[in-house]
Amino acid sequence: PGHCGGFQDKDYCIITQPHTSPEYPLLQSFTRVTPKPTMTLHQELYIAHRCSLLDDVIVRPCDSSDRDGVESTIKGIDNTDAIMSDINQFITAKRDPLEEGATPLFAFVAECQSQIVGVFVVRDERNIEWIRSHFNIEGFVYYAHHRREEHARLHHFVLNPVFSHYTKHVMREILRLARKTCLYYPVYPGYEPTEMKPYSLATCINDMIPVRPRRQIVYPLDRLKENAPLERILQKINPFALYHLNRKLTLEPKITVNARVVVVGASDVGLSFLEALSFTPHLRFNNLVLLSPNGLPGQSKEDGIVDAMLPTRFPQLGVVARWA
Repeated sequence: PGHCGGFQDKDYCIITQPHTSPEYPLLQSFTRVTPKPTMTLHQELYIAHRCSLLDDVIVRPCDSSDRDGVESTIKGIDNTDAIMSDINQFITAKRDPLEEGATPLFAFVAECQSQIVGVFVVRDERNIEWIRSHFNIEGFVYYAHHRREEHARLHHFVLNPVFSHYTKHVMREILRLARKTCLYYPVYPGYEPTEMKPYSLATCINDMIPVRPRRQIVYPLDRLKENAPLERILQKINPFALYHLNRKLTLEPKITVNARVVVVGASDVGLSFLEALSFTPHLRFNNLVLLSPNGLPGQSKEDGIVDAMLPTRFPQLGVVARWA
């Protein structure tokens, strides 16, 4: 607060520090600015707006009077039509249409100084068995401690960057108001058509935990017959990467690592190294770079020959490559 009192005519405070230096507590109230690929300075940039010091951010259920504020908040981002469709569906019926399964739907807004600064939409999670069988989710969740109706899937999370340091507070409020304990967020490969991805890119993804995919068993169904796994476990679903957050994880901080890690060549060793860093739950690596003329396999459609040479399904890893 002191910098605003001393400079009444200034709106922004900017801090830079070497990318090899650890973050100190003050930076938790700042927003890190993602550097451009061509940036050569050995510095990290953090910025804070005067309004980020306001402490009256509240989260509440969306209502019909919020439509104009929601449209203003999401203006200019991708998938705005899907967000407004979900908001209108929540205001109208609080659940999806009957022909789409009538899944309970929850929509919330974040408000500061009577102005909407965030929009959030979640639905009940209906594919819990499939997730448990295809991802190592039980490393983070003891399912015996959570009722089935306490699991939800995050569809939209749009929060003004000025208030990004309130992300975990907002997510705790979403869980409390929706009476949920676990959130799941899928990330589909870029080559999937838009209609297959009814999700907007969540601004909270840095505060969620990436979940490793499981290696799948090829079941001889003709032999197993009545002993075969449930149909909802065997069903074919387009591959996606999974991010997770639960009530316990909202209280566990991540350590930010800004050191630049460059991997040359998309070999098995290089990709395994990136995978190990990306799936460390208590660390957040901001500067992972892969130099490869062909990018990652997960950025292009499945190829039987390529898949046979790789140990994992990269669309389920959610690792993003930088082309060179």
